[in-house]
Amino acid sequence: MRNSIKEYIELNTTEKSKLWNKATFIFDTNIFLRLYGLTNDARDAFFDAIKKIKDRIWMPHQIAEEFMKNRIKIILDNIKNYEELKEETKTYLKKLSNVFNINDSNEECLNYSNKLNKWIDKHCNENLLVKDFNKDIILEKLLELFEGKTGISYTSDEIALIEKEGEERFKKEIPPGYKDESKKKNSDILNNIYGDLIIWKEIIKYAKDNNKDVIFITNDKKPDWWNIINGKTIGPRIELRKEFMSETNNRIFHMYTLESFLKFSTTNIDEKILEEVKIEPININDETFFDYVFMNKNIRHYKINGLKNKVMNLSYKYDVYEKIFNIIANSKKLSENEKLYYLKYLLNNKEDIINETAKLNDEIDKLNYEIDRYTTKDNE
Repeated sequence: MRNSIKEYIELNTTEKSKLWNKATFIFDTNIFLRLYGLTNDARDAFFDAIKKIKDRIWMPHQIAEEFMKNRIKIILDNIKNYEELKEETKTYLKKLSNVFNINDSNEECLNYSNKLNKWIDKHCNENLLVKDFNKDIILEKLLELFEGKTGISYTSDEIALIEKEGEERFKKEIPPGYKDESKKKNSDILNNIYGDLIIWKEIIKYAKDNNKDVIFITNDKKPDWWNIINGKTIGPRIELRKEFMSETNNRIFHMYTLESFLKFSTTNIDEKILEEVKIEPININDETFFDYVFMNKNIRHYKINGLKNKVMNLSYKYDVYEKIFNIIANSKKLSENEKLYYLKYLLNNKEDIINETAKLNDEIDKLNYEIDRYTTKDNE
């Protein structure tokens, strides 16, 4: 019986350990791009882990091309985020100075401005590893690690055949990739609807030609890769396992997220690192973002992340008001009436922040409730 339903049988702990020690590891494009947004500690943890298995790693050509095409934009976006944060801080302090009639050259304001900028610079210097895409340390490390371990591109005729097959597979919702509906109008082969299928075909070919088991590491959470039941991720889609076994003479295919990969490969890893790598940065201004998440439970997760960011910003604003409050209370240049006026203004704003934060937290709780309640429906 086992042989006739083997694609349904999950690996036990012992089997996973054996597979870990012999399989070839393949990392999705989103894993490599994620490295640019991680803190140094999390990034170092990844490279330490991959060095342990450096003789058993391989990269499909499609992933190599997707990475090279998108890495510069990711680098520039990260740099822009820090630059915009400084500008926003400068604008906000200027606004406060105008409201409270405090001169820009006021020593206390200057000190506070300097502290904020130093704090931003500190985090930038510590975590923004690549500040010039022509001096990309992450790229250099990956080029060295994957030298001689990258696939060869399919020909245009081979790509055409995969696309034709993809049309039929997606109509029947055969994984992977059929959830990438938002990309269907993109003529760029690197980012089109069949990108995941091309990667999948390369993985199968590699495993078949080299008689290898494969562990695929991805932060793609969509159900066209993962077998998700009642909101719980069980493992790779059954169809993927079955196809892989059929095409490779019963080799094993397994998957991990970046978080699980680091947890499995590193003893006593810092929980903060695992929390950090859980969330894939998203760009809600991207038109394809809403195409994907609309009418899907994941939209609630993205909303929660957005609300949490708002709560964080309100907390930051509250701290600023608190510091300005102390500056005014101790000021010797303002009359008592002026102090009372400004302090009352600040107290009212602080109260508004507290109320707004409470509302946001209530909305977060509501969204979490909806996720628990509608998980099964959203995954149908």
